[in-house]
Amino acid sequence: MKGNIQICPNDAASRVRREEKMKDDEIRKLVETYSDMVMRIAYQNCFNKSDSEDITQEVFIKLLDNAERIKEDESYLKAWLIRVTVNLCRDYNKSSWYKKVMGFEGDGPEITWEPGLGGIVSA
Repeated sequence: MKGNIQICPNDAASRVRREEKMKDDEIRKLVETYSDMVMRIAYQNCFNKSDSEDITQEVFIKLLDNAERIKEDESYLKAWLIRVTVNLCRDYNKSSWYKKVMGFEGDGPEITWEPGLGGIVSA
């Protein structure tokens, strides 16, 4: 029976383990290659090491979630990582700005909106 190829359950399981190991190795390589770049961009946009680390972690979680849709081209991947990092930083900055403006966080001066004076005014 040359045409019939049987796969033993152990062979299938070992193939799945090899594929998972390959994915783990690829992911580890991507993190090692791009984590410094992502961290640097996050820090330049947030000015806080702790927040930059959180954003960097979030970028790589998004990479894992979208791995099937991302092209394998290195320039595309790098551009994707930069765009996601910048967008997450913007989202973070908007939320922290909103918290400060609305008085949910911090002990800074009260900020109010006075349309007649052309914008935000510190009290």
